[in-house]
Amino acid sequence: MRRSVLAFVITVLSACTSTGAPTPGIYFPIYSIGGGAVPAAELRGMLVLATGCLWIDTGAERFLALWPEGSELEPQTDPVRVVTPDGTSFEFGESIHVGGGEIADQDFLLTLLDTAPPKECIGQPGWLVTEGL
Repeated sequence: MRRSVLAFVITVLSACTSTGAPTPGIYFPIYSIGGGAVPAAELRGMLVLATGCLWIDTGAERFLALWPEGSELEPQTDPVRVVTPDGTSFEFGESIHVGGGEIADQDFLLTLLDTAPPKECIGQPGWLVTEGL
């Protein structure tokens, strides 16, 4: 189930960078939240790689996945996976249930990134992944 992001997210978001460990052909945006507060919505979907972007696809919508600072993309595994700082692992093609929050405003989403995402990665809302549920 997806719930709206709390308004305070804007005030606690301190930085977002576009790459954890650069991997050719995969856009891997990470973010950092200050103040200890995190969005508390939930999202269920499939973690997919399409058009060079990591998406959480619910079947009805897809969200550009933004990962917490310290997350790593492990392209040498089969399937490729993302490992978050708490050790949670998400594999491409896997059904996932994550906490976090939606960033629907494209202009705001772009301000969170230190470099412009590929054009294939814009136009859909983003999802700040905070934890696996």
